Amino acid sequence: MKTVKFNEVEKLVHKTIDRLTDLRIRQNREFFNVAPQMALDIFKDIAQTIDDAVITEYKDNKPIQQGENNNQEKPKRVVKRERFRFSLVGIKIGEFITFMPTGVQVKVASDNSVEYDGRIYKLSPFVGTFMPEEKQNTSGAYQGAKYFSYNGKILEDMRKEAELDNDTEE
Repeated sequence: MKTVKFNEVEKLVHKTIDRLTDLRIRQNREFFNVAPQMALDIFKDIAQTIDDAVITEYKDNKPIQQGENNNQEKPKRVVKRERFRFSLVGIKIGEFITFMPTGVQVKVASDNSVEYDGRIYKLSPFVGTFMPEEKQNTSGAYQGAKYFSYNGKILEDMRKEAELDNDTEE
């Protein structure tokens, strides 16, 4: 994976594997007994949450060129999106949004954070913290706007609508 946040991604991958498994060969080493496909899936999940992340897959020690991966999965898009902000979808500070997996209401605390139980959270870390165990994904990385709704509409869908409206105005 290529990203300017490579240090953060590396720490998150290690933390994710450590949390979910006991696959570290030695606690003082960075070696894990993890199937390559599982590791790739973790990287792909994390890449979805990072705007500039690009994953290059390899076959026979050579990068797979776009269109060459036998129709398995489409190559990752390299479109850089800005981080989700409530102002992008017209939600004001002080309004409430719903964490859909549990129905919990949280208060919008700033343009990119919510308040719950007296604490401030960004959306993705909130999802990782409060996602019910039976609904958690293998990586522990989440795109926060996909798990919250406002007046019955999913934030990610509201964002896509707003982006479409902006594209048609230009």
